[in-house]
Amino acid sequence: MGKTVTASPRNFCVFLLFAFFVLIIYSNTFNASWQLDDSHNIVNNPWLHINNLYPESLKNTFYASHDGGRYNQEKIYRPVPMLSFALNWYYGKYDVTGYHVVNTVIHIVSAFILFLAVSNIFKAPNIKEKYRNRQYPIALLAAAIWMIHPIQTQAVTYIVQRMASMAGMFYIAALYMYIKARLSKVVLKRTVLFVFSFLLFLLAVASKQNAVMLPFLIVIMEFVFFQDLKKENVRRQALLLSGVIILMVVVAGTCFFLDNNFFFFLDGYSKRPFTLVQRLLTEPRIIVFYLYQIFYPIASHFSIGHDIVVSESLFSPWTTLPSILFILSILGAGFYNITKRPVLSFAIFFFFINHVIESTIIPLELIFEHRNYIPTMFVFVPVAIGICSFFNNYKKDQKKRAVYFVLTAGIIFVTALGTYTRNFDWLTVESLWESTLNNAPGNSRPYQNLALHY
Repeated sequence: MGKTVTASPRNFCVFLLFAFFVLIIYSNTFNASWQLDDSHNIVNNPWLHINNLYPESLKNTFYASHDGGRYNQEKIYRPVPMLSFALNWYYGKYDVTGYHVVNTVIHIVSAFILFLAVSNIFKAPNIKEKYRNRQYPIALLAAAIWMIHPIQTQAVTYIVQRMASMAGMFYIAALYMYIKARLSKVVLKRTVLFVFSFLLFLLAVASKQNAVMLPFLIVIMEFVFFQDLKKENVRRQALLLSGVIILMVVVAGTCFFLDNNFFFFLDGYSKRPFTLVQRLLTEPRIIVFYLYQIFYPIASHFSIGHDIVVSESLFSPWTTLPSILFILSILGAGFYNITKRPVLSFAIFFFFINHVIESTIIPLELIFEHRNYIPTMFVFVPVAIGICSFFNNYKKDQKKRAVYFVLTAGIIFVTALGTYTRNFDWLTVESLWESTLNNAPGNSRPYQNLALHY
């Protein structure tokens, strides 16, 4: 009982701390202008321009999809964020401030729930003894780094990408509820938490379709943290259940997202300057570039557009094959360490599996940084473990601890500064595309968009 009483005020302090830092880092975004897809999704979308809160008006927002310039309300389109945009419109119309406030609050809540999820996963039977008394600082540091990282700016500052951040919020909340359910020994409480986890999963998918990978991640988490993978029968169960989940994801995706035609997405390549094979060859290079951005977070590395040369073969450009081999080696490390370092393995699987939807066969744009909002949620947990382990190993050497503390604080400060600096690029259409031109001078989009703007 005493733990519950002391935990709540401590968690409340963490929430306030997160809110304080996010509001500072994103304080220069509240007047950032409409950009790109904001226009057809929000500004020019008649079904979001509600003037009352009657059920019929709110229901219409669920069908506010934009299809080739038409708003024909033929199918449901990401109803949860679209409803939130409609409510923003009702209270603020064209004033961007309210939209940015909501986006920022979503980011704060997501970071806080991530903190709760990470701190609770360390109570799982497979790792609780190894990280006893260290789960709190590890979770705090991992969630804080994720929260302040500049790779999140596109999902937070770009108004329409509330779709990505809202999906992330419900995604991590569903995962957290599942963890709490697995840790509970009370049947009724466990059942209620499982139900909440499922409902939050539905809200995540209703925000953005890439959240459909959550069941597969829950299966991985179950076997990595709660089951004994040293037993052969458990390994067989893991493989069988993984196959069933993959099949379910494919069927659900075909029914709900591909108009009951699994090969429907191939039609989209007729409108792209690359083929399916070229996209599959190019995406590994982009994933490696994402990792470069994640672990070297300088503001100038982030942009709405990048100079991406499409891979024509495994050797053109020459970085294609090394990128594929690099990714396979990381995945191999994940499998190798699944019993020795389960947290590291889970972080690896979490990152790559959550890139499957947007970084494989679907003919989307090749690269967008907001696609990392969910995949990066556990990336910094092994980093936080390493940092905390160093401090723990040098308890008696105060000089080294002080130097390491200053170095760590400096890296965190530079990361936060990168986010604050990057947000200036989003202030106007001109500033966004001028920064893109500096970052990707070989890309035609900044020239075209600047010309249109002028």
